[in-house]
Amino acid sequence: MSIVASRSSSLRYSSGSGVVSSGLSSSGGMQFSSSSGYGRSRMSMCSVGSSRSPSVYGGAGGYGTRISQSSFSTDGPGQITIGANEKHTMQNLNDRLARYLEKVHSLEAANSKLDLQIKEFYEMRSPTHKEDLSGFYATITDIRNKIHARSVENAQMILRVLQSQITTSTTEVKTSQSQVTDLKRTFQSLEIELHGLLTQCSSRVSSSKHVETRQEVRKVIVVEKVQEVVEEYNPHMQKRVRVIVEEMVDGKVVSTSVDEKVQDIN
Repeated sequence: MSIVASRSSSLRYSSGSGVVSSGLSSSGGMQFSSSSGYGRSRMSMCSVGSSRSPSVYGGAGGYGTRISQSSFSTDGPGQITIGANEKHTMQNLNDRLARYLEKVHSLEAANSKLDLQIKEFYEMRSPTHKEDLSGFYATITDIRNKIHARSVENAQMILRVLQSQITTSTTEVKTSQSQVTDLKRTFQSLEIELHGLLTQCSSRVSSSKHVETRQEVRKVIVVEKVQEVVEEYNPHMQKRVRVIVEEMVDGKVVSTSVDEKVQDIN
């Protein structure tokens, strides 16, 4: 690829991965630029008639190359004369640009090949036709609805059983509480009755002890009085003994004799 510099002329090359363009402005300046997904290079030259050297910046294609110390002049209003050094520089840039474009073409080919391989891979992996699963989805939905309904029914049944158990337990608790209350009342009445019986028994025991004590006292008094009477009348007390003797013959009393004796009681 060659570059011809003329006033108000431009050159542009584009591809899938980059753009390369060159142009000459109306004031005499000439620019070369290229861009792609991998880098950007630019070369700019000063205006016509200037003694300043152009600067060349190399990106991905130029590998960071910088070119300076060049000059050129104009011969007429529509032409540009480039010196030998500038021709060599332009040739070098053309060679670099050609290598860069060749590299871009190779990368584009590799990218196209990779895209084709990816497409073939997905075509091989993807099924040729999709199965109709609407019937399975309907069956699954029906089964889920049945499971949900059965779960709700089981939960309601368990709830009813629990409510019945709670009602029965509540009734039993109330009955037990009533029985406990009755038992407490009975126990209290029995305690009162027992306390009364204990009081009566205690009073009776005390009374019996008092009577027994009085009887003992009376017995002692009577015994003492009897002893006093006996001691008083003992010398004058006598015992009379009567002896009766009967004589019997053939079972008949023939004679009878009575003998009485008097004895003193000591």
